Amino acid sequence: MKAAFISAYGSPDQITTGELPIPEINSDEILIKVHATSVNPVDWKIASGSMRRFLKIQFPYIPGADVSGVVEKTGSEVSKFKKGDEVFAFLDIVKAGACAQFVACKESLVAFKPRHITHEEASTIPLAGVTAIQALGKRKQDIKANDHYLILGSAGGVGILALQIVKAHGAFVTSVVSGSGMHLCNRLGADDTIDYTKTDIRKIESRFDFIFDTTGKYNYFNLSHLLKKKGGVFVTTLPSFTTILAMILLSMLRIFRYKKKVSIVMAKPYLPDLEYAGRLILSHKLNAVIDKMYSLSEIKEAWSHSIKGSVKGKIVVKIQ
Repeated sequence: MKAAFISAYGSPDQITTGELPIPEINSDEILIKVHATSVNPVDWKIASGSMRRFLKIQFPYIPGADVSGVVEKTGSEVSKFKKGDEVFAFLDIVKAGACAQFVACKESLVAFKPRHITHEEASTIPLAGVTAIQALGKRKQDIKANDHYLILGSAGGVGILALQIVKAHGAFVTSVVSGSGMHLCNRLGADDTIDYTKTDIRKIESRFDFIFDTTGKYNYFNLSHLLKKKGGVFVTTLPSFTTILAMILLSMLRIFRYKKKVSIVMAKPYLPDLEYAGRLILSHKLNAVIDKMYSLSEIKEAWSHSIKGSVKGKIVVKIQ
């Protein structure tokens, strides 16, 4: 099969395309004929070796944690799917494999693709959507109607989905983006938008119940004053010493009934969360946003685009 892969840690531009064997599947796995995947920053960060202390991969390593495609073959213990079913999945990022014509995946990670969207659109949802859901919570009591949310990086892959998920629960959203992303966020329901290139977010007057930093450029200490005094939550997607220190400090302050909280979300594949995203898509409350599409042979260009930043939504790689 044709695949994009790396053979050693190094510069992200070392990724190449070539022929690799079609994966063999275990009894509890599905072989998916991949139609599309999408680029996540973790892909090229793994390739660079910057995450090798936390993630042990095997070479040749085929990146791609997002997959949308068609079931090609099923293991003997698989009961939910059959050949020809259209599916999507959030793959284990250590194994990954979606930047190839075929990928093996455990049945427990696979969901039916929402029928009315394309494979390219579906491929933008799994990792980013599950990250947003695990950061925000999907139960009714987790996202309260009329609460105020500040989402930093609202036009990015995770932020654009978080914005829509919060709005689906009837809460208010203030989006923080560059000027070029303001129209997109307004179109998808943001109640207010702030251009961070013109406004220092740390100096705004508004107060929030929940701050979600999808960019990793801020921390609890420089934004905690934006949380409401009655207590609020600060969540980031990127761990740092400062955030860990804040978590320790706030845990100690709970004995004094200090109610503000801080947490780090590092998304893990979890089928109920992916299926919840699918239901939001089916009810037209969650929409895919594609910045640009590339072919598999253009994987270097796709990664370069991601590394440069300022991506609106997700970058898609078409396989079939």
